[in-house]
Amino acid sequence: MRLTVGILGGGQLARMMVLAGAPLGLRFELYDPAADACSGPLAPLTVGAFDDRQALADFAAKVDVITFDFENVPADSAQWLADRVPVYPPPSALAVAQDRLSEKTLFQQLGIPLPAFADIRSRDELAARAAEFGLPCILKTRRLGYDGKGQFRLRSEADIDAAWQALGAQVERTGLILEGFVAFQREVSVVAVRGRDGSFQAWPVTGNWHVDGVLSASVAPAVLSAAEHEAAIGYAVVSPNTCSTWVCSRWNCSAATVNCWPTRWRRACTIPGTGPSKAAKPPSSRTTCVRCSACRWAVPACSAMPAC
Repeated sequence: MRLTVGILGGGQLARMMVLAGAPLGLRFELYDPAADACSGPLAPLTVGAFDDRQALADFAAKVDVITFDFENVPADSAQWLADRVPVYPPPSALAVAQDRLSEKTLFQQLGIPLPAFADIRSRDELAARAAEFGLPCILKTRRLGYDGKGQFRLRSEADIDAAWQALGAQVERTGLILEGFVAFQREVSVVAVRGRDGSFQAWPVTGNWHVDGVLSASVAPAVLSAAEHEAAIGYAVVSPNTCSTWVCSRWNCSAATVNCWPTRWRRACTIPGTGPSKAAKPPSSRTTCVRCSACRWAVPACSAMPAC
């Protein structure tokens, strides 16, 4: 029997799932509010609002299991479907991942090291917590923030009013959270899955480069010591119902140096963010790259700053 996988959301991640799953013999059904969802040409697409129960019921009748392609699919819709068809990761995990306060509270309960954090409901509470955490610190929306959006860095007491003016109106809509500042040298991520039988599998730890708060390039595997690698994977293991667990910590990394490394990058020197791959020949355009002398990562100079 061929399994039919339903995907809530028809964006670029759903498209990649279909492309990866088709060679494995999987069938797919997509659900998205947009008729022109980019994954639509690859699999049957049901067009409907995420709160349209009849459309969701029709979608559920076509599939054996359901997943979702991004973290802002309404958790209550996923839960409604879970009462009819198995949904993985569980809607409870989706709900936690959508709220920075819930996510950090869970990680704290699991013993994962975190900066100080607090739910913020008023300007006075923001000022009090900023004084408690120390400056700099960062005010963020609890929900719907990504790629550096919905964030304000407080560098001095003078920034408190500006931060509240910028984000205070979001208290009722998304909630706000204040986080202590972590002067980290490197960000790494762990992608892992847990099977329905409880089995666990993690992929190589990945190193990430950001430009203006937006991911520009990822390199896998990240160059880490054995202890650092085990610690990163360990955080994913303890996260219940693991699907995609992002881990950030204070990895040591030396100052970056400017040096082109064309033999390791096929297209990255000319197309920012396309990622590294070993090439037999150097690219035709020898754009200078930024390379970290310690971890030997290369990133396109036109899309990255010395991150280490």
